[in-house]
This record gives sequence, C-alpha cells and structure tokens, in this order.
Amino acid sequence: MQSGEKELIMLRAIHHAQHEEFDKAIACIQLILDDDPYDMTAWFNKAHTLRLSGRTDEAYTLLSWLYKECPDRADICFELGMLAKESGNIKEAEKFFLTCISIEPLSSIPRVELGTMFFANNDCIKAKKFFADALVFNPGNIYILHHLGLIAQHTGTYEEAERWFFEASEHDPTDTETWYNMAHLYELQGRHTDEIACYDRIIALDPEQLVPWLKKGLCYLISDELSKSIACFRMACRLDSDSHLPYLLTGLVYSILDQNEDAVLSLEKAVRLSDGTEVMVQYGRALGACMRYEDALEVFSGIISRHPDNKAAAEGYARSLYLLGKYDEIIPLCIEQLKRDPDNPFWVTTYARVLGWNLEDPNTAISILNKGRVNISGLQIPLVLADLLVQTGKIEEAMDLLLDLETVFTNDFQVLFRLSSLLAKMKDFERASHYFEMLVKQRPNDMNLLFLAGQASEQSGDPYNALSLYTKAVTGMPDNPELWLARARVMMDLEMYQDAAVNASQAVALNPDWHEAFLLKGMAEIHVEDYDKARKSLTCATTLDRDNPDGWGYLGDALFLSGEKQAAKICYERALKLDPDDPKGQAGYKACSKNESGTKDRNNEEPILDKNLKD
Repeated sequence: MQSGEKELIMLRAIHHAQHEEFDKAIACIQLILDDDPYDMTAWFNKAHTLRLSGRTDEAYTLLSWLYKECPDRADICFELGMLAKESGNIKEAEKFFLTCISIEPLSSIPRVELGTMFFANNDCIKAKKFFADALVFNPGNIYILHHLGLIAQHTGTYEEAERWFFEASEHDPTDTETWYNMAHLYELQGRHTDEIACYDRIIALDPEQLVPWLKKGLCYLISDELSKSIACFRMACRLDSDSHLPYLLTGLVYSILDQNEDAVLSLEKAVRLSDGTEVMVQYGRALGACMRYEDALEVFSGIISRHPDNKAAAEGYARSLYLLGKYDEIIPLCIEQLKRDPDNPFWVTTYARVLGWNLEDPNTAISILNKGRVNISGLQIPLVLADLLVQTGKIEEAMDLLLDLETVFTNDFQVLFRLSSLLAKMKDFERASHYFEMLVKQRPNDMNLLFLAGQASEQSGDPYNALSLYTKAVTGMPDNPELWLARARVMMDLEMYQDAAVNASQAVALNPDWHEAFLLKGMAEIHVEDYDKARKSLTCATTLDRDNPDGWGYLGDALFLSGEKQAAKICYERALKLDPDDPKGQAGYKACSKNESGTKDRNNEEPILDKNLKD
C-alpha cells in the first residue's frame, strides 16, 4: 500500500471518528495495519479510537504494549494518562502526564489535563500550579483562564477570580462561557447589578438564548424590581413557548404583585406544559388568591391523590376549606395531619383559628396554641396566640406575650408590628411611636408603615417627627388624601397655616366628598385671614355633613370675621342646636349678640333661621 493510499484511508478514519462512527474508523485503520503490521502510528491511532469509543480495556492493552515498545513517545504517555484519569486512577494519571511533560516540556496540554483532574478532585493547590504552568506555554488560552478564575472563586479569592475572568473576556469578548462564569461570581457576592450586566453581554451576543433572560429575571426578582423581572420572564416565554419554567416564574412574580388574574393565566400555560407538583401547587395558590376556592380545592386534592405526603398541597387544601367556610371538614384534617406531621405549626394555628375565630371556642383554641408553643419553636404559633388574645379582649396577656417575644426575637418585623399596633390601640402612643420607628428603619420605603408611624408620633405629641414621616410617605403615595390631610393637621399644630391650607386643598382635590378635608381647609384659611375662601370651604363642609356642629361653628367664625354678623349668628345658632354645650357656638353667639343693632329684634331673625335650617 502506497503512502498516498494510507493517508486517504486515515483521513476517512478521522472523518468517521469525528462523526462518532468508531467501528468504521477502526475498520479503516485495520486496513492499514493488515498491510503494514509494524506501522506504530496506525497502532496508536487505533488505541486512541478505541479509547474514544469507550472500549477502554482494549485501548489499555494496546497502549501498554505500545508504551513498552516506544517509552519515549509523549502521545502514548498522554493516552495512558487519559485512560487512568477517566477510570479515576489519579496517581497513575499523574505519573503518565508528568512523563509526558518530561518528554515534551513545552507542551501545555498535559498540564491542562492535570489541572482539570486535580480541580475536579478539589485539590485546588495542585490544580492552580498546573494551570498556571500551562498558561506560561499557552498565554491567552480561554480554557486555562476560566479554570484559574474558577479555582480562585472556589477558594473564596473573588478579586483574583474576577481578574482572571476579565482577562479571558479581553482575549475573547464573544465567549459566552466567560460572561456566565463572571455572572456566577457576582451572584455569589450579591452584586446583582454587575451580574445583570454580564447577562446583557450574553444577550447582546445571542438574543435568543433562554438562560440569560431567566437569570436576569431572577436577579431583578431578588432585587425587588418586579416589573423588570416580569419583562425578562415574558421574553423567556416568547423564546421558548414549550418550556413550563418561564410561565411558572412569570406567574410567581404576578402573585407577588397581587396581580392574581395574570398569575393564573401564566400558570395555566405552565400547567399545560407540565403537571409537576411544584407547578400545580403554585397554580392552586393563585386560584385561591383569585377567590376561586373550589377550583383551588380541586387542584390540591389532585396533588394529594398522587402525592399523599406533599405538605404544601395538604396546607393549600386546608386553606381552601377554611376560605370556603367548611370548618367541620378542617378539624379532622388538622387532627390527622398533626399525627403525621406533629412539628408543623401550620396545623396547630389552623386548628386554633377554626376554633377561636369561627366556632366560638376561643378558650380551647388558646389551650391548643399554648400546648403547641411548648413542642414547636418559632414565631408562627405565638403570633396567632397574641392575635387571639387581642380578639378575646385579653389585652394585657397579649402585651406580655409580645414583650416576651420581642426580647427573644429582637427586631422581628411581625412582633414589632403587632406590638406597636397594640400599644396604639391601648393609646400608649409614645411607646407605639418608638416601635414604629424601629419598623421604619427595617422598611424605610414602606409608605403605609411611614403613615402609621406618623400617626403614632402625632398622637404622642411630636408633630415635627410626624410631619417628617408624613412627608416621606406622601412622596410614595401622592394620591392618598388621608396623607395630605394628616400633613395639614400637624401643620395646623405647628402654626404653619398657609402650608396647612395648601395640603388640605390637595386632600379636597383627591376626595371632593370629604367633610373633614373641607373643614380643616376652612380652619387654615381663617387663620391666614382668607375669609372668602374659608366661607366657601366651610359651606362645602356643612353641605357634606349638616349635623356636625364644628362646621357650622367655623363657618360662623369666617362670616363673623368678614363682617357678616347676621349670617354668622345663624350658623352659631345651628351649631348650638346640634350641640347646646358647644363652646365655639356659645362664644360666637354672644359676640354676635353684642354687635346687634338696638333696633334689631330677635323675633325678626326667626324666619331667617328657620328658612336656613329647612334648607
């Protein structure tokens, strides 16, 4: 066989091997060996192909013979090293790779294999040494740079890892694996902005990849940027409409946003693609959030029939029964589940809720909760117990319990919220304000919490702090009329009458049917001596609530101060008719009487007053 024929046959063998047609490749090589049994290159190629095909025993036998015949051939040592590595024989693999390096000291390949082997076996010191050596002989190799970064990441030296990954990106900015590695590094450090930037680079290279959109959406979810999270997951849905995962994640975020109808629509698509337990559980929860309790009950029942030990499904089933008012069915279910899962506080609290709130047996419920506290740690049971004690009027017991919990679970949001709310209920506003301030530090962007904290500060006699809290809250809830009126109220206390009038005007604009807003607006306008506006505001107040003496009294003030004594007197009379002990009405009426003309007779006023009252 001539050399040209051999080359053609070997090229055909390579072609078959590249297409994993190993038997055909070996058959081609065997043709060469049949013609020339002393062709060591053909024998080596056959051994290499046997290894690739998974016929390791045959490959090892042939390579061992070749090694005896040609101990100085680096390629034979390398193949024996690869066989040992693949079989898990680390010592033998290391021996052959080191022999290979001694024969060809400038080659990076055996060093890379040694580094990969030791990294896979968590020997980062040796792995780093061999990869660093390999980089000397093959600078800029992306695979080597990746592994040096991964080793640094594995050992917690994140800055070094970032440098290696950054160097890899400089050598090849189009390599997506580099950006995935860097993104994972940032994920470990909680650097979500940098992590998102890596996913953006991947998306720019290949916009139709599903994974970066999902990972980016999860980053936004963790960062509580839910609208951006939704956008990423919806893009993932468009990229892979046959995968349930994007629809599941979209539905979860919609649930967090309380957009429950949208959550159901997304989860219905997920359910059509997968009947996995987690998907069905989330679907059942979304149905419950939409008050489709019967449908939710059916979903959870189906899960339980297939997976009787699924805790989430059992809890969802019980919650659906509770919301449907099927209390007689819940009691035996709770008793059964407590036997199967005695350490689960959900069943203790659900049992107690049914008895305490729905079946009018609070004493038994309190007893169950107290027993549950002994055996089950955590806050779930004592918090329900505190709620039940408040519900049954045992305020002092509830307070003692919450104070005890606060010493153990310091800064727990649920404990502090209940404690501050209960203190406000007890009109201990100074202490309530203290605990609300602690809550605000935990959630400075919770506008409703800022509003409650402001109310507690106002009631405790600290209008400056109340105004600060209301101001922060109104920036986040500018369409809330109660906040504007609260600001106006404390501004009145601080004698900031012009600002009070402006804020009360905003409350009126947002809720034009609110008597209190017009009343406070008119009071502020009286203080700034804008009696015409005050009269209009207070006229609206008396129109909206004709039986409130304050409105008539302040309207009388506005009219009196603008010189309309006769009309003012009528308003004061109306106030006194509604509340004979009203001091404002009494004082105003006397002032009007002193200013009456001597010729003006009280009887002449009666028809005017009667007509006003009839109107």
